[in-house]
Amino acid sequence: MLTYPSACLRVSYFRMGMDALLASMLHQCLSLEHHILSQMACFNLG
Repeated sequence: MLTYPSACLRVSYFRMGMDALLASMLHQCLSLEHHILSQMACFNLG
């Protein structure tokens, strides 16, 4: 049987994990977008 504090702690750990996952996904998207934009800039300049 789960006690309330452990369930609450488990939910907060889950949310922290989801936040970290979303942050890494966002970082990957931004770096990919930056890569594409820099490639386009090089293409336009060249």
